[in-house]
Amino acid sequence: MNMKSNHAIEKGYEPISSSQMYEIENNGESIYSMKKTLMMENAGSRIADYLIDEFKENLLEHSIVAVCGKGNNGGDSMVAIRHLSGYILALNKPKNKINLSVIILCSPEDLKTEESILNWQIISKMGSIRRLILDSNNIAEIEDEIKKANIILDGIFGTELRGNKGTLFKNH
Repeated sequence: MNMKSNHAIEKGYEPISSSQMYEIENNGESIYSMKKTLMMENAGSRIADYLIDEFKENLLEHSIVAVCGKGNNGGDSMVAIRHLSGYILALNKPKNKINLSVIILCSPEDLKTEESILNWQIISKMGSIRRLILDSNNIAEIEDEIKKANIILDGIFGTELRGNKGTLFKNH
């Protein structure tokens, strides 16, 4: 198989369903004692690693926004932004401009999982990451933040996305 990058996924694999993902996570925790927080940390750090590998120091020229929903997919994206912040800060260049933002599409009190809540609490303490919480007063600001982004991390849709194949985004 001819692959352009080491991040390619071999064809023939089916996506993991929501119930399969829950089973994997629950088995990881109950059988192997791997905490879900660690699983989220691994997922988010791999997203950051991929972007760092892909863009190297040119990452500094990009504005990156994580748009996060209530669940663990949003938590994964928060972890990724946190790791990207660490990478950029570690480059230790005097003119480093950090263009990282996290947008959550709910009140922090409405985050669904303990892991997502924990990562929001960490992000909230980091001065290197801009934080926006969706409400009726800042929709235009959030739209602008997304429009100016070069890279958008989808932390909204995860394994719980529901709909009939081919009809999910059709107007009815």
